[in-house]
Amino acid sequence: MQKQKLNSKDTLLNLLENNRGRYFSGEELANELGISRSMIWKNISLLRSEGYNISAANNRGYCLEQSSDVLTESGIRKYLSANQFDINVVHTIESTNAYVQEQALRGKSQGFVVLADEQTDGKGRCGRSFYSPNASGLYMSVLLQPSGEIAKEPWIVTIMTAVAMCETIEELTGKSAKIKWFNDIFVEGKKVCGILTQGTLDIESGLTNNIVLGVGLNVYKPIGGFPAELSGVAGWVCDDQQEDMKNKLAAVFLQKFWSAYTQQLFLISKEKYRKRSLVIGKKLTLIDGVKKESVTCIDVDDRCRLVVTDWLGKEKTISFGNISIRLEN
Repeated sequence: MQKQKLNSKDTLLNLLENNRGRYFSGEELANELGISRSMIWKNISLLRSEGYNISAANNRGYCLEQSSDVLTESGIRKYLSANQFDINVVHTIESTNAYVQEQALRGKSQGFVVLADEQTDGKGRCGRSFYSPNASGLYMSVLLQPSGEIAKEPWIVTIMTAVAMCETIEELTGKSAKIKWFNDIFVEGKKVCGILTQGTLDIESGLTNNIVLGVGLNVYKPIGGFPAELSGVAGWVCDDQQEDMKNKLAAVFLQKFWSAYTQQLFLISKEKYRKRSLVIGKKLTLIDGVKKESVTCIDVDDRCRLVVTDWLGKEKTISFGNISIRLEN
């Protein structure tokens, strides 16, 4: 894929990122990048304002500290074993999903990825707002152009995503992750991740030709905490800042998801999804608009639909759609 030429700030960041812990003099950097020392200082200041932990020392120069945990393309690629993604990292964006949808219309192809530190207009299901504060989270969207079974059954992407993110969280943090049907991930009883998949249909074939996969993950507790309406339900996966954690989370998730997606590992993903269910055996409230119904979840079937019984013991199956669920005490 054709990439835009890096500007001097991005080139400087890549150099520092690939040499974390090493000091470069202003003169070295100016010669390496072919720009003035004053421009080096200007770019260093811009990177610091974006949260990069860059030290400056007399007679030594500038150094990106090992302890930094800031999203960068080069930081993510350090942990990727292949180069199948067109990775684009931005500091702030209205919505990663909306941007990728726009770029799909402009001709971008499968594997186009956008990641951000902050969303100013992030969206969840049914157009609801998704809280996406600066510096504490990982907000990512991936463009997919599915074939085979996934083009017929695009909901499988959400299942694969949930499983891949659970495995990623567990591998990198050691914490157990569970799935609340059908697109929320919980750690220690609180929601840490939301998944939003949006697709477009080819009218002639009746198949899905573009899917935008969106993931919002709370990596750390936001500065100042969550808003009042979220404080009792939202959580995070890391209690303390850890070196390169956002880049690792992004890379490991992309690899796990891509492996399942490209190999079309439906059955394996479905079984892993079912085993990680947070709702099997639990009492739930089904919410369909203003209508509410108390049920008990007894299973998740082979299409990842909820199998529930009502207060009379009558069994029924709940499909994906506008119905939401709430765990009862």
